[in-house]
Amino acid sequence: MAFTDANLKPDLKGRDNNFTTELYFAKTEAALDFDSASGWQRAGALETGSYQVTNTTGTNQTRLGSSNTKRRTHINQQDFQLTGNFLEITPFGLAVKNKTTMNIDPVTVVYATTDQWTVAVSGGGIKNITLVSGTNIDSFYGRALEIPLSSGDAAYFERAVRLKSLATDTITLEENLDELPADGATIKVVDYVEYEPGGAQFAKWSGMAVISGDEEDKLMHLYPELEVVDGNMEMPNQNTGMLSFTGDITADTVLRNGRKQPRFMRERLYLEKFGS
Repeated sequence: MAFTDANLKPDLKGRDNNFTTELYFAKTEAALDFDSASGWQRAGALETGSYQVTNTTGTNQTRLGSSNTKRRTHINQQDFQLTGNFLEITPFGLAVKNKTTMNIDPVTVVYATTDQWTVAVSGGGIKNITLVSGTNIDSFYGRALEIPLSSGDAAYFERAVRLKSLATDTITLEENLDELPADGATIKVVDYVEYEPGGAQFAKWSGMAVISGDEEDKLMHLYPELEVVDGNMEMPNQNTGMLSFTGDITADTVLRNGRKQPRFMRERLYLEKFGS
């Protein structure tokens, strides 16, 4: 029988545990999904293998008879958490790790000039953006730009990407944006941004993790609602800098097997075509 044969050449269909993960957040009111093309923001690059989802289950038991014999085990508590370590951190990531609603948006944004520039029709790009006019923007090479992204409840600003160069009316950024700016979006030059950590109410986020797999497969986790309850800066060996965080996942309710049951997350496995 095949089950008794030595496994000399295993098929590597399981995910390599030395995986890389991209983790994104958005405000819960944006109601983003796996397939949302806009609105997800990166909080930073995760340390390889640090991303974890833990499930703590509390139980009690039904016991009967003089021998106190166990008949059933019941779940009386269910908790899901996600944890990870950021090796880099973005301004948005700092807002996430500071936990509260008070720190999501800056209290002050000061601009280096009153000049502003408009994204041309079909001019949006993640690194090269064509403007209606690039006049005078070449005076601000190396400066950070404020670029509005997405729309509606998912709208947000990128304020930490820098201007690298200008060719005619097309600017090149030093780093890629997470998504394309819309036609007519207004770009400004940022001097500084000020936040106020504090507050007394946890911010509510949606989260999505994209996890690498063998070949070109990928595993995706979607968290409709979570609260970051712990986030601390650390200085490990060689002063590389790290931010550890913990998010408590909030369950919604779905109908499964004829009963209402709590659902903490959704997990989707993509099996990509590989080779010719």
